[in-house]
Amino acid sequence: MLTRKQEDYLETISEIEKKTGYARVKDIADNLNVSAASVTSMIQTLHKQEMINYVKNAPITLTEEGKKIASLVKNKHKTFTSFFELIGIPLHIAKNDSMKIEHNLSPITIKRLKEFVDVYNKEKRK
Repeated sequence: MLTRKQEDYLETISEIEKKTGYARVKDIADNLNVSAASVTSMIQTLHKQEMINYVKNAPITLTEEGKKIASLVKNKHKTFTSFFELIGIPLHIAKNDSMKIEHNLSPITIKRLKEFVDVYNKEKRK
């Protein structure tokens, strides 16, 4: 099982990789507002867990498993942000709060919130 911080790194790498095709330590550090040394340490951990493809001084990419987890984390984040916006929370607060809780709720709660948001959005489009 991955830690909250590891999931955040995977999500960040995924976002960078979608824009440029790969991530670099500097890009990750800038996005997460952490030091390059912190990124290097986490990159080594994620590489050992086979979540990323990494060779020193080379571009970083996600493995298939890394992509899967990053996608799950992103979907949770998107669901919570949408739900918070739906109940009137300003976007900047919704994004911040979703980052705080996305790792702490049960899969059942997440699934039900996603279903709720999906139904609401479907009705809204009619």
